Amino acid sequence: MHVTSIVRIGRVSRALVAGVLLAACLAAVPAHATPMLKHSLAAGGFHSMWIADDGLIWATGYNGAGQLGDGTYTNRTRPVVTGVWDDWTQVSAGYYTSYGIRQDGSLWAWGSNVNGELGIGSTAAKVATPKRIASPSKFTWIAAGAFHAVAIRDDGTLWAWGDNAHGQLGNGTRADSRVPKRVGGASDWVAVSSYGYHVAAQRSDGSWWIWGRNDHGQCAVGTPGTDLLTPTQVASPGVSDAVWAGGFQSFARWQNGMPQAGRLTSWGRNQWGQLGRGTNDPSDAPVPNPAPVASSLAFMDVQSAYFHTTALLPTMQVYAWGRNDRGQIGLGTIGADVTVPTAVPGTSGMTRIAAGELFSLATHIRGEVWGWGDNRQGQLGVAGTVWPSPVMIKSTRQAYLKTPSTPSKVRRGTSMTASGIMLPNHSGKVRVEFWRKSGTTYVRAKAVDVTPVRTSVGAKWSHTYRPDRTGSWYVVATHTDTEHLLSTSPKRAFTVY
Repeated sequence: MHVTSIVRIGRVSRALVAGVLLAACLAAVPAHATPMLKHSLAAGGFHSMWIADDGLIWATGYNGAGQLGDGTYTNRTRPVVTGVWDDWTQVSAGYYTSYGIRQDGSLWAWGSNVNGELGIGSTAAKVATPKRIASPSKFTWIAAGAFHAVAIRDDGTLWAWGDNAHGQLGNGTRADSRVPKRVGGASDWVAVSSYGYHVAAQRSDGSWWIWGRNDHGQCAVGTPGTDLLTPTQVASPGVSDAVWAGGFQSFARWQNGMPQAGRLTSWGRNQWGQLGRGTNDPSDAPVPNPAPVASSLAFMDVQSAYFHTTALLPTMQVYAWGRNDRGQIGLGTIGADVTVPTAVPGTSGMTRIAAGELFSLATHIRGEVWGWGDNRQGQLGVAGTVWPSPVMIKSTRQAYLKTPSTPSKVRRGTSMTASGIMLPNHSGKVRVEFWRKSGTTYVRAKAVDVTPVRTSVGAKWSHTYRPDRTGSWYVVATHTDTEHLLSTSPKRAFTVY
């Protein structure tokens, strides 16, 4: 299995590790292996998220439901930090909802909860900060659909919650659920994928299963127009080594002759050519039978939204096809559909991809995040309303404050030093604030402006403080300038005894 999150490593190490991961995808794997990628990059309906190499989640775009997780419902045109933790390993984005897994296996959700898609049992319509799901459980995989989510626990069981109008929770009903409910009785699930209203998942024997909405034949089995309410086997062990569920279409990488060895296949909706077969089909004409896309390339990852599809080669080149009315194919043009897999100029060296409603994302081996397509909600994190060619989200390497460091415990009345680092492009002072818990809330005990000291690796700051009361405290740093707007670090907690 490939784990995409790479925490606290330098540029050389990051490149080396990413190269190893990509090379591994070329290696021969047993028929039961599943070289799908767990994602540290995610595109929702109108927002973007990624895990930086310090373990922080950054997010930008539409935030009306709190899906950016920064504690507000304010749209952002520049990336902001989600939550207060720096140990995230996976992210996934629904239409208005976001999910993340931390290093300890805990699963968190934030954003819209109209259909119970946060899985926290709450009836709140929206939540602006990450909330933990199913506290006693540890999870290894999270996949967000439009208004539901599916996750694999560390015991191999599969769980789902949220909207169930099309049976996408796989429990034989159409009833929504505000808490995770187990899908079937199997305990050997190894991968799961969802984007719209159906789900595709694989078991350890290499078989893969599908369920949910089937109006365009996206489930490949059953009768188009008839939803599948429970997991239904599509391929037996050894037939394919990966399967992906897009918005209204699906993809699989076949292994042994069905229909052609080593080729990516597709089925489902093809109104804008998002199946990549070189044709368009009427919106009311399901395409339920898997067939090869119009390319013999060995794609290692596929991410398909409602209207377009992106794919990644082991050579780290991005391809795209489908609807292009907002430049989401990345060819520098806006307008005509692209019906065959086409290389996206300027995307060599990419290690991760994601497809949103009308935009696309990719991460470079250097750690940068790039995007193209629609930007009316700020989902690309740059100026402008549309970018038909890839553009680097500069704030991923600029508007950035590392988590402050402090001792975990401090004796009352003794001095402690809080310190941190900014990237070299920052200028001006850092506001450092110390907060202590008073009752059920935190009150600010001190705020001071600190002048960083320039070094070759960044602008370092430090401040010595003597807390005078026992209890729970935290320190947070903020920085503002005219180019990068407000940057706020995660909170660093410590205890005074």
